Amino acid sequence: MSLPLKIYSTKQDHHRVSAGIPVHRGTVQYLLCLGYLAVFCGYNIWVASFHNYTVETFHLSALNVGYLFSAAALPGSFAFSIGVIARKISLSTLMVFACSSMGLGLIGIGLAPRSYLLWPGVLLIGIGFTCYYPIINSICIQHSDRRTVSTAVGHLKSYGPLAALVAFFLIAACLPRLGYQNFFVVSGGFVVLIGFWALTDLHIKPYADNPGNLRFKKDLWPYYALNFLAGCRSAGIKAFVLLLLIREHGLLMHETAAVFFIGNICSLIGYRLIGHFADQYQPPKVLSFVYLTVSLIFLGFCFIDSSVIRILLYFFDSLLFGVSVVTDSHLKKVSRPKDTIGNVACGLTLFNLGKTVFPVIGGILWSHFHQHATFLVVSVLAILAVWVSQKLLGPTDRIRAPERPPRYSPVTI
Repeated sequence: MSLPLKIYSTKQDHHRVSAGIPVHRGTVQYLLCLGYLAVFCGYNIWVASFHNYTVETFHLSALNVGYLFSAAALPGSFAFSIGVIARKISLSTLMVFACSSMGLGLIGIGLAPRSYLLWPGVLLIGIGFTCYYPIINSICIQHSDRRTVSTAVGHLKSYGPLAALVAFFLIAACLPRLGYQNFFVVSGGFVVLIGFWALTDLHIKPYADNPGNLRFKKDLWPYYALNFLAGCRSAGIKAFVLLLLIREHGLLMHETAAVFFIGNICSLIGYRLIGHFADQYQPPKVLSFVYLTVSLIFLGFCFIDSSVIRILLYFFDSLLFGVSVVTDSHLKKVSRPKDTIGNVACGLTLFNLGKTVFPVIGGILWSHFHQHATFLVVSVLAILAVWVSQKLLGPTDRIRAPERPPRYSPVTI
């Protein structure tokens, strides 16, 4: 399966030297993608198997499991600080730290003799994901041609659902043979090794300027708002749609796993399609179409009772999940290169805030009114996102002179 990641390298900077060994820049791109795959694979292994592990090994209640998942999301609330940290520490070092945190978190979970010792491992997993995500996205945004930046970001982010598919196969093939504890330890060890091997001493200076000061910018409010709304939509799918399918239609464990599997295939395709169309058409139009469709999908969850139709709607929503491709690539046009890491990190903070706030609101609506109320709210938020999408390109962007194409030579992974 070919997975081209269209990032561009300058002709005058075609080689780098790391530890005295000349390496083609295309090799650097392979290593960056390998690190991305390792971090997301570790994260998906944790998400897919942690519920069963805590219940079967430690006999934790749903409330305690919820606390642990909240702990994993906690570092995301401080993602905005990555822009400041990256001013003092090299991007290569931060990415190695992120991979190591993810791997050591998995190892810590596997070695935990008591349930309360799961907390450090869960926090390390959250820290690793929060640190790696804005850095790798900013590198991709800055190093891509402005005319094809959405395609490049879409290709990169499609490695996320691909990692989920890899994690699915690893769990199916290795978990029954190794057991939970050994499986977490071995998986975490591989993530740490890949991080040190692939990302140590990478010369990332040509890929990203030094980050600038951290601050929320008034002119980026549509970007922040869309990230918050995307977080609410994500929580609506993961927290309530799957709950609806399980409670109302009695999906079994293997059926739920199959739905997850096909949904990730749809996301893998959707990230690339959204990136392609965002480069071919105006990003606000693409976002408006996506969110208008999402609004109709959640109306379908409200008023259609067929389990088959609801599962198909879930797959269709997974196909349209990659709105961050459009919003993140928008920073290429409106943000200074040295501010990209901080801006992506601030967007991640708002995304996590939406994921934290909406499950509480949606749960209250579900409990005190009806499940339809929860899905109607998501549908209304999607309509709000359609309006916000139209604000992405302001007057200054429309009158800006076209950027002179830089002298780039394409490198395809």
